Amino acid sequence: MLSIVLVESARTPKRSLTCFGALEVIIHRGQPTFRTYHLSAAGMGGSDALCERLAQLSADRHIILGQPAIYGDFWDWQEMLSTGDFFVSSIRLLEDLQPSGMSLLTLSGSTLTEIAERMKLPIAPQARSLQAARLAPERAHLLWLGYIQSRARKKTSDSLFAAYQAWSAIERARPLPF
Repeated sequence: MLSIVLVESARTPKRSLTCFGALEVIIHRGQPTFRTYHLSAAGMGGSDALCERLAQLSADRHIILGQPAIYGDFWDWQEMLSTGDFFVSSIRLLEDLQPSGMSLLTLSGSTLTEIAERMKLPIAPQARSLQAARLAPERAHLLWLGYIQSRARKKTSDSLFAAYQAWSAIERARPLPF
């Protein structure tokens, strides 16, 4: 499973991918492993290379898509459909690398705030493009947690939330590489 938040360029008339944040979750024998991604077009050598990497990460995975920021009450389905279309058009050139499925997830602002507070994740309503790009990985984490809370039984979601919290604490304690 891969939870993804896409951030597009606000400066060009044509839609182009600026960066994305993602949380990869693999459950093996009931135990989840987590990996986070935060990739930008500038760091990858351009939007085409970023789209190619997105397609590689998405191949044969169930994708969870959402928005990089809260807009209004976060129930804007037109914006969500636009996000799904943007994702598909970003990976379309690599037809051999297709996801196994996709969920478009919308959550109320209060649900996102509750999960963010519980998991100690930053939340930025009405984020500008730069802030949305900076917070894309954390937003991908929130989407996955919201997906689990809305789709799994309470016992399962509590177990996955605990595993996520343990992994997150270890990640925050790691020294920064220089």
